[in-house]
Amino acid sequence: MKLAKRRPAPAKAPPAKAAAHKPVAKKPARRAEPIAAEHRVAVASVALAVSYGRDRNERMELRGSATLNANTEGGSVRTTGLVVLNARKGAKIANRIAYAPASLNRNLVLSLFLDEDDLALFRALFVTGTGPEAGDPAVVFWARTVEPLKADETATEPVIEFGFRLDFDPAPVGMR
Repeated sequence: MKLAKRRPAPAKAPPAKAAAHKPVAKKPARRAEPIAAEHRVAVASVALAVSYGRDRNERMELRGSATLNANTEGGSVRTTGLVVLNARKGAKIANRIAYAPASLNRNLVLSLFLDEDDLALFRALFVTGTGPEAGDPAVVFWARTVEPLKADETATEPVIEFGFRLDFDPAPVGMR
């Protein structure tokens, strides 16, 4: 009888090293989609400034009463406002809104760059008086920012969307 040769047992695998513990970054709590805050300026007076240089740059300033965070749950703030309209031609600066609660005469400043057609409309309405209607229109500018502006801090935010409403037959304001 032949004895079978014993095969040597396979070598044992080296003991596994403990895996290095990597700290797991906690994911921030998921917030609901932010609601764009709307800010408004109702125009009461107009000023015009034209600068001449390499390019003719028109700038129109419209002053009035403003409402900060008009559509937010935290409530809105009534203040003074200024809308600065600039010609878009060659402009590389984005539309923006600035709020300074400590300012005496213009707490909310809305800086907009308009196309030539829109700027020509406001020039015809307020400067030359050749607009489509004989009377002074009621004008309200609105702008949206990603998040509401804090009412007690100075802040500057980019405007994600803006527009204006013209009312050529504003209702007379009666006794309140």
